[in-house]
Amino acid sequence: MSASTARRRPFLVTLLGILGVIQAVFAIPFGIALAVEHDDADLLRHADVSSDTLLSLGVAAIAVGVITLIVALGLLRGAEWARVVLGVLQLFHLGGGLYVLFAYEGSHRWDGVSSIVIALVILWILFSRRSDEFFGSR
Repeated sequence: MSASTARRRPFLVTLLGILGVIQAVFAIPFGIALAVEHDDADLLRHADVSSDTLLSLGVAAIAVGVITLIVALGLLRGAEWARVVLGVLQLFHLGGGLYVLFAYEGSHRWDGVSSIVIALVILWILFSRRSDEFFGSR
């Protein structure tokens, strides 16, 4: 499809992509800091976990940050695979939110409700008519 007939990226898809890049920009340095400082006595005392746990969390944060960056950039470029990956992740958030909503009591239920609402909004953005047109034109 020529550039003249390609659909413009919807604002909300752009917003999701930018938010993903921002998340990655924070997650990657955070993970690096945890991995580098995993033996720091003050950090270990404050976190109340083992050095190995901090190292594992640091590596996981780096991995999640890199994956988030790749998916966010894919969304901004109109890659269908990025849309599908983010959609599947939101289904997991939706399921987790439902679990928290029914398995816990009190204020924890609001965590479940917020996860459900955010996942539904993101799914709506990803699979709205305008998004379908945008991703379909790529």
